[in-house]
Amino acid sequence: MKISPNSGNKKMLGNSIFYALADLLSKGLHFLLLPIYTFYLSPTDYGIQNIITGFNSVVSYIILLCLDSALIKFYSDFKEEKKTMKRVYGTSISIVFISSLATLCVCVYYRNILCKTVFNGISFVPYILLGIMILVLDSFYTLHRRMLEAQQKGRKVAIISILTVVCSSLITIIMIGVLKKGVVGLLFATALTSAGTVVFMIVDMINNDMIEICFDLKLAKKMLSYSLPLIPHQISGYLATFIAKVFLNISNDLSVVGLYGIATQISSVVDVFQDAFSRAYRPWLFERLKKPADLNKFEISNMSSILLSFYSVVFILIGLFAQEIIFIMTSPKYYLAWKVIPILIVAISLRSIYYFYIAQCMYYEETAKKIFLASVTANLCNIIVTAIAVPYLGMYGSAIASLVSIIVNTLIIFKINKRNISIGYKLSTFCKILIFSWGILILGVFPSYVIFKNEIVFANVMYKIIIATIYSCCIWIITKKYVHYFTGTNNMKELIFLLKKGDKSV
Repeated sequence: MKISPNSGNKKMLGNSIFYALADLLSKGLHFLLLPIYTFYLSPTDYGIQNIITGFNSVVSYIILLCLDSALIKFYSDFKEEKKTMKRVYGTSISIVFISSLATLCVCVYYRNILCKTVFNGISFVPYILLGIMILVLDSFYTLHRRMLEAQQKGRKVAIISILTVVCSSLITIIMIGVLKKGVVGLLFATALTSAGTVVFMIVDMINNDMIEICFDLKLAKKMLSYSLPLIPHQISGYLATFIAKVFLNISNDLSVVGLYGIATQISSVVDVFQDAFSRAYRPWLFERLKKPADLNKFEISNMSSILLSFYSVVFILIGLFAQEIIFIMTSPKYYLAWKVIPILIVAISLRSIYYFYIAQCMYYEETAKKIFLASVTANLCNIIVTAIAVPYLGMYGSAIASLVSIIVNTLIIFKINKRNISIGYKLSTFCKILIFSWGILILGVFPSYVIFKNEIVFANVMYKIIIATIYSCCIWIITKKYVHYFTGTNNMKELIFLLKKGDKSV
């Protein structure tokens, strides 16, 4: 049985490509600038930046109240009712404005407590104050970006993301390289760029008549009843990472936080792909779940298998060459960071299964309200393992805690999702792909851990290249039939042609 690629599928693929390219260019630019950053910034500077970034990642969900996720859901319900959708957006902006003011006041009032606990060793002015400014500005733009994603305007989102990163990088280079402002310059550059995205948001809303400034109590209650239970879920991954950094700072120092930050920065490249495809996948899936009578389980099964297989190739590439990346792109004081990256890669790879099941859970309000159970349980496990392991194992303890947390979260989400209808997901297929990739990763990095710990050796690099090539070929052979079924193509040339057509149709 064959299916023809419909416009929805092509739009999903096109948006995925836009998001992935934008995020890759963003991460790639930061990656290329690592030699400059690590030259002018010490591990302690990186530690300060990582603690503030981690704090912002967590508190942003408290400010947003997960209304950004609610926008995607409500847009799929009300996209034909423009007036209602304008009031939905206006009410969301009003709520975020109120929560931003409240958060700012709380942080300023309790600044001394924050400096002694969460921000141990970091001054409130200018570091934390700049961080809070970035937090508030980014929260508003996140809401607007989600609206654009719900409208499947991948091209616009990608262009703004790329421009933002380019501007931020240029200002950062001037601040830390020319003006020698250190981590303060880095934070100032980020704040200035965030202000620019808010200006774009305002102009875009006015030009496209997207919003009605209002506070609709009925809509607010409806949105918050959907979004509030999502907060523990949305916050969980970032909270786990932030808790690890706080424990590292308390039990070690900010320089160790900086090393771990470099490791997570490299491993997070995998999340670029997962997040990019997830952002395009969720609206695509929601469109299909709206019409259960027309649901094509084979289509969803093929899509999920293709995506996970693609993710696994990225897992392998980043995990295998973590040592070379760190040694080439950073200064010697950061070299130890590479050893923890393969562990982080394994943890992140498990999250890919979680993304598929959580997408379905978030569509149905009954299961969406129960997602917090998984997040709370996983975070408690993370805190316990972190508290036990970090004082003895340092960065490795933190990575192990993240792994345990993600395993627990994924298992509980899988259990919750069983209440929903079957849409074609195959857990056994997911597990086979990941276990195979982990085995290849262990085989590939074993010589680096045992023999070539502190140097790059040509023979070891060639060995890794061979391993990566063999794995990529195996994955293509295994998934070729799924790609053929989903896209209706017979060879790589036809597939590339289809993807180009998909880009133009978005």
